[in-house]
Amino acid sequence: MSLEDKVKIRVLSNGKAKQNRGGLWDKFLLWGRRTPERLENIANEVGKQGYDVEHRFVEDISEYSEIIRQYAEKGVDIVYVNGGDGTLRAVMTEAAKQSASFAISPMYGGTMNVSAKALNVPRRDGIRIPLTKWKVPLPQKGFLRDIADGVIGRWGPDYVLRDAVHRFGRMTKREFIDSHILNKKVLKIDIDEDTHYGFLFGVGGIIERFFDLYEGNKEGDKPGLWKFAKITAAGLFSVAVSSFYKTDFYKWAFEPSEFRLFSTLGSRCQVHTNTQYFGAAMSSINGELGPLQVFHGVQEYDPFMYFISGLSDVTPFSIFRYAAKVAFGKRDYPSGILESYRDRVIIVPNQELGITINGDCWSTDKEIRITTTTQLFVKYT
Repeated sequence: MSLEDKVKIRVLSNGKAKQNRGGLWDKFLLWGRRTPERLENIANEVGKQGYDVEHRFVEDISEYSEIIRQYAEKGVDIVYVNGGDGTLRAVMTEAAKQSASFAISPMYGGTMNVSAKALNVPRRDGIRIPLTKWKVPLPQKGFLRDIADGVIGRWGPDYVLRDAVHRFGRMTKREFIDSHILNKKVLKIDIDEDTHYGFLFGVGGIIERFFDLYEGNKEGDKPGLWKFAKITAAGLFSVAVSSFYKTDFYKWAFEPSEFRLFSTLGSRCQVHTNTQYFGAAMSSINGELGPLQVFHGVQEYDPFMYFISGLSDVTPFSIFRYAAKVAFGKRDYPSGILESYRDRVIIVPNQELGITINGDCWSTDKEIRITTTTQLFVKYT
């Protein structure tokens, strides 16, 4: 295979970020922070698998304009951003301005760390890939699993350096989403005075855990009256709070975890088994836009697919129906059609920015379908 035919992967690391410099202790941890040596080793390993890979430390954020220009000219396919200190925003902004056509995948650092904290994701769960991709016997849990997951997940030929955001879905029942933090940290990209884009984290993966709960996973709650009661109570309470304060009820962390599927957009993706997630929020960008207008997951089959934000079309009947389905019935997850029925917020395909984010996104006149489960852009007009 000629160099021109290889998939071109570029990894940009903020050279000033502490997690990229690493310390003495990190060098002895297979699952520890990224050190310069490990980053270089990963790039070399990927290169051995037939990819055209280059890793680069960037000391000055002003360098990204020229770097992105070069990548666009050379036809780079994927750029991984190993950031901090505004690195991801700089790369995304320059890529948007220059209509770069490569995929952008963020690794931990800066805004991503804030998101990880908001979702209660351990730092060591950063760049890993589910071991189901590998047909080899491996320990199912514990210390050895951590080592195997860390090594194979990082060095897998087809999945190495893939989006750390995927791990956001590995949630336990005791974890919750502090979207109040996440709301404030939505990445803002200013194309010009009249055009602003917000970068949303976690389309998908973030509530993957709920499919385990609802589809008979051993760790999940058993169906029955107790689950029905919990979900019903949580739904009625959250809608009441939302209606009273006329704000995104997602800022209120009172509901049990079972209800979060209802409070997000619970439709299954076109291809993946994850769900599409448009967390509440992204209710504001740096507090400038105010409450997010209502999103609605258009589902002709079932009203429990509604996404609630502030006052919405959710009724007590739809809550009861949803709770009954979860507690007693087999769930059906038709592919979702996303649309906003307010003019202020418009879901746009990534192609409008000239950027593909970790997968394919296409649209028709009335719908946008997504085969990725990690990120999407929202355009604010």
